[in-house]
Amino acid sequence: MECHSHTTYKVGDIKGAVSVSIPMEPLWDKTEKNFFAIILPFIIVLILGYISIHFLEKRFITKLKKSRRDEKKVFEQDEKYKLVLDATNAGVWDWEIENKKATYDERWADICGYTLDELQPTSVETWNNMCHPEDLIALDSELEKLFAKEMEYYVFEIRMKHKSGKWIWVQIRGKVIEWSKDDSKAIRMVGITIDINDKKLAEAKIIENAHKYRILAEQKGQLVYEYNETNNTSIRTGELLEILQPKCQNSNLDDWVNQIHPEDRDSFVEQLNEAKSIGRDYKFEYRIQDHLGNYICIEDQVKFIKGDTFSKLFGLIKNITEQKLASEKLSESEKKYRLLAENSIDLVWETDIELNIKYASPEVTTITGYSLNEIINVNGKILFPPDKVFEIEKMLTEAIAFGREHKGLSFESVYLKKDGSQIPVEISGKIIWDEKNNPIGVNGRTKDISERKTIEQALKESESRFRTTFDQAYDPIFIAEVIENQVPQIIDINEAVTTVLGHSREYTIGKPMKYFHQKEIKEKILK
Repeated sequence: MECHSHTTYKVGDIKGAVSVSIPMEPLWDKTEKNFFAIILPFIIVLILGYISIHFLEKRFITKLKKSRRDEKKVFEQDEKYKLVLDATNAGVWDWEIENKKATYDERWADICGYTLDELQPTSVETWNNMCHPEDLIALDSELEKLFAKEMEYYVFEIRMKHKSGKWIWVQIRGKVIEWSKDDSKAIRMVGITIDINDKKLAEAKIIENAHKYRILAEQKGQLVYEYNETNNTSIRTGELLEILQPKCQNSNLDDWVNQIHPEDRDSFVEQLNEAKSIGRDYKFEYRIQDHLGNYICIEDQVKFIKGDTFSKLFGLIKNITEQKLASEKLSESEKKYRLLAENSIDLVWETDIELNIKYASPEVTTITGYSLNEIINVNGKILFPPDKVFEIEKMLTEAIAFGREHKGLSFESVYLKKDGSQIPVEISGKIIWDEKNNPIGVNGRTKDISERKTIEQALKESESRFRTTFDQAYDPIFIAEVIENQVPQIIDINEAVTTVLGHSREYTIGKPMKYFHQKEIKEKILK
């Protein structure tokens, strides 16, 4: 660079050039001869590189797909887990056993009436402090069995202290998910807590009602039982049990069925199976053998109760033998009543309390002109003139208000026949009452009194003619009633007697016959 300092050259000026020539032909000849030896390794490396890249790509893609499938599976399991928790409304807990650390979710705290923040910091003591002391002892016993691997998981029901101060029932389900390396010691446990307080209260109410039911049955000579479908057994108690066959006291249902009357047995089994299959209540009557070998009639009323893990039948049995005998006698009496009614010359009838006709004897056609088909279920008021209907309703209301002691209705009226004509009738009836003293109908009889009314009218006309003749007679006339071993007494006199004696009719009637034997009276009469 020294020369540049003595010249006017500047850095970058080109003032000349140097050319070098190298002969390549010998080198090219040598390279051409070794071409394949040089290029072959490159080709092999290229092929091996492609294969390696393809293998790594395939492995990566496979691993990526598996990872995505695992992620999807975890997501699905997580969703199922959430659905289960939502469905059961359960609270979740996680317990690290060795360091006594425990965590709970918001729902767990909510079951006991708290927010999770109110319980912080949480530990296993949080649980112990809220658990009922009696249940905590039993729970510890169950945990020992779980830690000893006597069971895979545990389910337990305990009481926990609610924020309000009351005890509530919860169900705990838990499982050990981590053990020590030698598999001898439980390290971690997880589980759920479910609120079952409403269920427990309902079960307690059922037990209370069953107890009251049992007491009632024992006091009234009845029988109560509880049938367990799981083991086909029954628990029976009550005074009625004492008069049945000894085998009826056994818990096995078959022993009870075998004492039922053969004609009723199949029906009993059929209805019991139906009650169990569709879960319905039922009531039916059947005959069963007593301790003397006789059959008594009983009424079996059953209430079906189904829970999450059980189904039971609660029943009440009553001895209705006396009622049955009374019913049979009543039925027989009813037959006799119908027989008499149908052969009576009077119309026998029965209505409901609104006077709708429910029964009428065949005589209804003769008296009213209506056939049985025309009159049944028709209101009986159509048989009376409008002015009589009000009177009848008034009498019926008064009879109902009087009560069971009322002697019955009895009156005369007229019926409107189908052809529009009227017929005089005599009606008598009595209110029908049920066992609760409610009026439910009227039973009665209607008599055609046309002939009697005709005779009464003729007698009335005859009496009128007699009275006219009697009162207008010129001679004194008196009528006396002669009673055995008694002095005859005057019961009537005509106007001529009052004129002769000067005494009024009222004064004279009732006097003995010897009244006319007095001298003064004789002279007046003779004069």
